[in-house]
Amino acid sequence: MVVVLAIIAIVFVLFVTQPVPIDATAVGLVVVLILLGEWTGVSPEQGVSGFSNPATLTVLAMFVLSEGVRRTGVIQILTRKLIAFAGDNEFRQLLATVTLSGPPGGVVSNVSVVAVLIPAIMNLARQTKTSPSKLLIPLSFASMLGGMLTVVGTITNLLASEVWVQVGGPDAQPFALLEFTHLGAIVLLVGVVYLLTVGQYLTPARIEPAESPTDAFGMTDYLTDVVVMEDSPLVGSRVGELSERDLDLDVFQIIRGNRTLARGLGSERIQVGDVLSVRADQETLQEVIEQDHLQLLPEVMEA
Repeated sequence: MVVVLAIIAIVFVLFVTQPVPIDATAVGLVVVLILLGEWTGVSPEQGVSGFSNPATLTVLAMFVLSEGVRRTGVIQILTRKLIAFAGDNEFRQLLATVTLSGPPGGVVSNVSVVAVLIPAIMNLARQTKTSPSKLLIPLSFASMLGGMLTVVGTITNLLASEVWVQVGGPDAQPFALLEFTHLGAIVLLVGVVYLLTVGQYLTPARIEPAESPTDAFGMTDYLTDVVVMEDSPLVGSRVGELSERDLDLDVFQIIRGNRTLARGLGSERIQVGDVLSVRADQETLQEVIEQDHLQLLPEVMEA
């Protein structure tokens, strides 16, 4: 018992101070428990069994899902919808944040909900000159409250269901999907009302709104050049067709060999090897590079 408590104390200090990455501390904890198995009672099989735990695999699947959502371009579309609805109204921004993070947190793991929404909320805060903490803190709380709607809403729900099967006796069954939905709905509703009223004034503005001279002119984050690769689906298409994809991206110049094209680009057809000078935010830029097989030139200028 003394050995285990000492290990817990050391790990807690490492988690707080973070002299090494948290994931390295977590893996090191497993290794130490196994090496000190004579005192901890943890065998090698028990030590690594957590990697096959349904909760662990669920978290892994949620990260895969989040990356897939990011690559679809939904984040950019969602940001524009949020700005169109909320504008500079802080109450509407908060309402949109808790509405988008609360109920979905019961259908998809709240970890995934937060991972997907953070980029959109950060973009909303930046473009509306709102302190990110005023939206990110309610985002976290609302997603956790929404996670109480179903068993799959949070990792702790899954763990509790698994523990019940182990200790509940031979007749114990895993929790049903909607086992505690009624209670979760009440908690979510009360929590959302609190966040929209009292919580709105208690949430601290810990980070100053981002503002730069480029924001005043409606410019996004980057001006950069990308090269059209041979296998790019853009080859043969017109530059104007890019605007039909609902992307916040502008092509303002094409360098083709020794020629520089800067006028009438809408009807210009893209060719292999063209260097496109574009203006876009970081997420949109990453999206078109991955989907359209473009290569980023090393000279990237932050706007």
